[in-house]
Amino acid sequence: MNIAILLVLGLACAASPPAGPPPAAPVVAPAASPPAEVTAAPAPPPALPPAPPTSGPTTLRGSLAHEASGAWTLTPCSGVATAVSGDPTSALQGLGAGPWQVVIDALPGSPVALVEVAYASPVGDICRTPLPSARGTEPGWALRWTGSKGTFETGAQPPQTVDTWTLGPGPCHDGAAGAYYHRSASVTVRGITYRGCAIVAFPAAQQ
Repeated sequence: MNIAILLVLGLACAASPPAGPPPAAPVVAPAASPPAEVTAAPAPPPALPPAPPTSGPTTLRGSLAHEASGAWTLTPCSGVATAVSGDPTSALQGLGAGPWQVVIDALPGSPVALVEVAYASPVGDICRTPLPSARGTEPGWALRWTGSKGTFETGAQPPQTVDTWTLGPGPCHDGAAGAYYHRSASVTVRGITYRGCAIVAFPAAQQ
């Protein structure tokens, strides 16, 4: 009987697998997450164009006054009165106490910066004077031009078209008209040379 019990126990031990580490748990891969949404960065704003160069002189005309405070004020033919920086007195000598009809070349701003006095007179209406132009006396004549073509007039002859004239340095004074010009001028028509004074305006918009 004891032998039978021992045989049964031996068979049970032989049938049982040897003890060992527990089997590893199965590896479960994590669920794939949905792809992240990619938002494109906003496009940079377009580059600004380069700043335009500083404006050059422009031609202004109108009435120039010297205020009691010492300031200079120009009332242009179109627009409102504006202060003028600079000293135009050298061009105004002998032309009275003002105000003066003037053509000036100036840099834009507030105040406008005087570059040159092109014309000054205590009388007349400069707003009605063609620019650019030239004139003289004894005998009286006038020349106005656009580009390379000019129109020459005297009191005794009808207007004539000319394509040659000469501008010289100034200042130039028209004693008969009591006016200052910044340039001298001459033109030859039918063999006769006429000499006088000229206003040469900048090509920028004239006011």
